[in-house]
Amino acid sequence: MFFHIGILGEDDQHIGIIEILSKRIIEAVLGIQKIEYTTKTTRGSIDGQIISSRTYFFEFSNPPCNLAIYVTDTDGKSIKCKNVRDKVTKVYLDNKYPFVVACPHHEIEQWIFDERNAATSELKFKNSVLPYADMDPKQRFERIVREQLRDYAILPEMVAKKIAERMNLDVLINNSPSFKAFKRDLHDILKSMNSQI
Repeated sequence: MFFHIGILGEDDQHIGIIEILSKRIIEAVLGIQKIEYTTKTTRGSIDGQIISSRTYFFEFSNPPCNLAIYVTDTDGKSIKCKNVRDKVTKVYLDNKYPFVVACPHHEIEQWIFDERNAATSELKFKNSVLPYADMDPKQRFERIVREQLRDYAILPEMVAKKIAERMNLDVLINNSPSFKAFKRDLHDILKSMNSQI
C-alpha cells in the first residue's frame, strides 16, 4: 500500500522540503512507508494554478492523489496566507478531496534556519551560528550553500532536502509557528483520512 501526495509549490525548494517533511509526518501518523508524489512548481505565486492543480492531482494523476498540499511563502504578509487559504478552500468547497495549505513565514527557507542544527550539521559548520542573518531567508540559504560547499553542481534544493531529512521536528515546532500550523493541519487531515485508507 502506498500514499500519493500532490504538491503545488512556488519552486523546487518548496517541493523538496515539503516532500521530506510531509513524508516524515505521514510515516509517524499513518505508518505508511511508501509515499509517492505528483508535483507542480509555479516559479512564482501559486494563485493562478490552484484550480488546475486540483484537476491535475485528483483526476489526471494516475493513480489519483490521496491528498494535495499547497505551499506559499507569506513574504512577511499574513494576508497572503489567508488569501491563498481562502482560494484553495473555495476550490475544494465540495469536500470531495483532502488538502492542506502550508504558509511558511517569511519563506520556506526560514524553516531551515528555525532548526539550524540540521543545517549546521549538513553544511559542516563548526559552530551553530549561521552567517548573513540580516538577509532574506531564501537568498541567505542559497548564499550559504554556495559559499560553504563551493560546488555549483550541488543545487540548493538538493541541500534543502538533506537538511529536511535531518531536522528535529520538535525543535522546528517550537521555533516556527508556521511549521507548527502546517504539521497540526496535516496531522488532523491524516487522522480524518485514516479510517478511509
